[in-house]
Amino acid sequence: MNRNGLVEQLPGLRKALGPARFDAEAATYAAANHEDSAIGLALHIAESAPEDWIASLAMLELAALICRQAPEGAGLDAEMLAAMRVDDASVLSVAPWALLLDTEWRVLDWYAAVLGGSAPPEPTPDDDLILVARCEGEVRFERLTAGAYALLEALADGQGLGAAAGAAAALDEGLDLTAELARMARLGLVTAVNGRTRPDPRDEPFSHVCGRCTLCCRHKTVRTDPHEIARLARQLGLTTGDMAARFTQGGGGTVLARQPDGACVFLKDNACSVWPARPLTCRLYPLGLVLRPDGTEAFVRAELPLGKLGKVSDEGTIGAFLDAQDAEAFIAASKRYDAWLARAEARLGIRARAVSRPRKSAAAAALIDLDTAVARHCRLTGHPEPTDLTARIDLHLQILEAALNAASTQDQTATLKAASGLLARGLGVTEA
Repeated sequence: MNRNGLVEQLPGLRKALGPARFDAEAATYAAANHEDSAIGLALHIAESAPEDWIASLAMLELAALICRQAPEGAGLDAEMLAAMRVDDASVLSVAPWALLLDTEWRVLDWYAAVLGGSAPPEPTPDDDLILVARCEGEVRFERLTAGAYALLEALADGQGLGAAAGAAAALDEGLDLTAELARMARLGLVTAVNGRTRPDPRDEPFSHVCGRCTLCCRHKTVRTDPHEIARLARQLGLTTGDMAARFTQGGGGTVLARQPDGACVFLKDNACSVWPARPLTCRLYPLGLVLRPDGTEAFVRAELPLGKLGKVSDEGTIGAFLDAQDAEAFIAASKRYDAWLARAEARLGIRARAVSRPRKSAAAAALIDLDTAVARHCRLTGHPEPTDLTARIDLHLQILEAALNAASTQDQTATLKAASGLLARGLGVTEA
């Protein structure tokens, strides 16, 4: 893609940054990653821009870009809607490119003006979720009530229409189910499907043979959850706190640091120096794991960089690939922390997955850091510290759950909100 192509696909960012800064950011990204990718550039700016509103705008631009590339139309027609009842067990599929953003209204208003489209509706206390979708050839911004969001989320979980309607009604008794489904269908978000059972994504054809080019070890964002930090710490003979301080970006324990040339901090002599303990991101590459709220999985394929020597084919299955990478223990731990994060979001009334930059908090960092949290708990209770990693993970999750249940003061709530943001960043999960 040439520079003109980037300008055409990211008009809002170019106008916000100005031509000179936009071109500089594009050149920096291209030099570091050996590619001109509008999606990659938007993510790069979202993570690196010092201004929060620019970071929010980058995520909004990314959402619009994905929606513009998505197919338009839906299979849920008026006849299907008329045949459905609120107690119906029919399952609807939700388009994977439907994106929900929690951002400032002024950013949306400014961005809509740049695109020459209609301004988003004024914010109200009850309508604070922004739906970015594609309809009739253009990107649309629409607000969702809590009930409409619950309906969309339940459908995405694979729940039947009746259960989804119940979840929505619990938050919004006045929600017009038929009208809301019609709106979602018009926006291309939902389609009718047959049967209740999703095919197992692990049965999908896939195989990858590494070519040892190490391109996947360079200029990549490798996120780490508490379990992965603990694995790496044991491999290096460090505490989790020391591991995070020395080998993660800013000492935050959520993203591995890079060497000055962009290589992973653990890439030594063109090989991974912590191979047995490498994070899940590395084990899955070039796949990415998406955990749905109901615990089911989906896998996405990453764009392969130019010059990569690895070979991808359909000769095996995703499940066989995961087995070969010893990924199961990492996936299981990730699911457990993700489940706690979902409970924390529900209890605290937050969307930690929509926050690209968690608030810094020493107390939150200490709560998320496995060794620190376990040592403090055992010191206060007088119990011996478990040495087995699985037992330590179990105890850490119990500590997090107890903190969530006991939160009663403003400080405790603030700490848990910040901890949820850190965990969301380490897990690499965002609202979608």
